[in-house]
Amino acid sequence: MVGGIAMDRDRVRGPIAFAALAVVVCLAAGCGSAPERTPSAEPGEARELSPTDVDSAVARALEWLARHQEPDGTWSSDAFGSRCDAALGGACLCPEDLHAADPSGVGFEGFDVGLTGLAVLAYVSAGHTPNAGPDPALRAVVDRALTALLAAQTRSNDPKLDGLIGGPSVENEEWIYNHAVATSALATALFITRDRDRLAEPLARAVGWSLRAQNPQLGWKYGFRTGLNDSSVTAWMVRGI
Repeated sequence: MVGGIAMDRDRVRGPIAFAALAVVVCLAAGCGSAPERTPSAEPGEARELSPTDVDSAVARALEWLARHQEPDGTWSSDAFGSRCDAALGGACLCPEDLHAADPSGVGFEGFDVGLTGLAVLAYVSAGHTPNAGPDPALRAVVDRALTALLAAQTRSNDPKLDGLIGGPSVENEEWIYNHAVATSALATALFITRDRDRLAEPLARAVGWSLRAQNPQLGWKYGFRTGLNDSSVTAWMVRGI
């Protein structure tokens, strides 16, 4: 399990891998310009985390994500390290602290939309929206990310395409994760911001695609009514709907 999402034969999917790596790199490895961590307890003793500890950890993780956002508002699942190089003058990955199949921490390509949706969920759940939050820079990060998700949505007369966010892809059979996570991000952002003018119609179209893509009386897998079911795809779809 990674972040509560089931893995498929030990293969960490791109967006889930990146989200986990962001936390591992920023919090466990302490890379970048993060402040020093509180000393751990003596061996054999458990140190109780305070709300301040948790708030600090979340703030540092969100700052790490902000440094890795692409100019177009997305996050790259396979090239995020280049953003860290540009921001800090050197790679911030600490391979010795990572336990992914690829020790460099690089995820699978083709999951940028889903990864961007995960980042939006992290920010809005922490109280950062385009119009609210204590840090104007992070408000801008969320605004660019939402703009990118909306730009990735397809408008078409074809019911198999209209409303789809971030797909389909012949190179990546699991492209449906992009749509599922992005739809969940839009739904959460709408619930928190109440920005119906910007988000209500795109979300309705995204949910419409999800419902059309569902296997009758069943769930979802990799594609449009494939007749097969996958627990993690179905869980993300239900979360967005």
